[in-house]
Amino acid sequence: MNVIRSMRRFFLVALAVIGLFQKGAVAAGNSDADRDALEGMKLSVEDAQQLEETLKHKPDDLSIRAKLLGYYSSRHLRSEWIDGIAEREVLWVIEHHPEARLAGLPYAQFDANSNPSAYQAGAALWKQQVSVRTNEAPVLRNAANYFLLHDPALAEELLKKGSALEPQNPEWPNALGHLYLLRVRKKTTEEAKRATAAALDQYERAYALTPEAYRSYLLDDLAKTAFEVGETNKARLYAEKMLQEAPLQQKGWNRGNDIFFGNLILGRLALKAGDVEQAKHYLVEAGKTSGSPQLNSFGPNMTLAKELLEKGQTEVVLEYFDLCAKFWRYQPRLTEWTTTVKQGAIPDFGANLDY
Repeated sequence: MNVIRSMRRFFLVALAVIGLFQKGAVAAGNSDADRDALEGMKLSVEDAQQLEETLKHKPDDLSIRAKLLGYYSSRHLRSEWIDGIAEREVLWVIEHHPEARLAGLPYAQFDANSNPSAYQAGAALWKQQVSVRTNEAPVLRNAANYFLLHDPALAEELLKKGSALEPQNPEWPNALGHLYLLRVRKKTTEEAKRATAAALDQYERAYALTPEAYRSYLLDDLAKTAFEVGETNKARLYAEKMLQEAPLQQKGWNRGNDIFFGNLILGRLALKAGDVEQAKHYLVEAGKTSGSPQLNSFGPNMTLAKELLEKGQTEVVLEYFDLCAKFWRYQPRLTEWTTTVKQGAIPDFGANLDY
């Protein structure tokens, strides 16, 4: 599983599905934290410096802090000194506003492998916060997000506690489903199957609790997880719903995902049933997506393409590559794969075999 892709997808879905549950948020602008951070990525150096000055006089302005964290996250590879400033800002948010939506976003997290000292400092603050604010759902949610990758047992405990506090909130089973899928990559085959089945159960709970207008955001996780656990009828049902929902979304960011993954799952089901021609049809239809934030950045899934190449179906895969080139930003890899296929070999698709 591509963890970065999966985490970004998880946070986008969470923001879309649970926005209506955040009306009681403490700090002004809480629901716009992700948007503010994305805006911050576009700031000039001068604009960022001006915001830093403003923050000295308005320390609790979380909109400014979100913009600055977005700015720092987009520049840390080019300016190493920014890392220290970003760490200070993240730790301030955890200490002073652990309930804020900003505190649970990727911009307010540290990687335990690349920055262990900062991660441990953040972990200590979060453990302190949940011990004191033990019945505050927003705090539990944000702490669970922080521990999702590096302390999944603690994350699971926090998510289950949040679910008990808010049994009608789909956020909790959705997050538990995501957590169980993240665990799959570290388990044996049998353990992975049980974890995937548990994830499907949680995703279905989240789907049942989610208002109709927001359910489409959960369909691709449902379809993909159902397929992996061998629930073919459910996988087909959810994939077909994705294709039915896509035209209704107009310009929604998830529309491209629905078109792509709906066709991808139906294609894999067709191939599993021995219908190569139908699988080829769905591969082409998947490639006709207009793209999405995830597809445009990380690229399309190549599982069905690889399975068709293994059956000698090179022409349709080359057509698929051409279609993907219209939305995927990383053209060199497609060019490399095209060359490999024309030479009669199957490319190493790497992370693009992951959902």
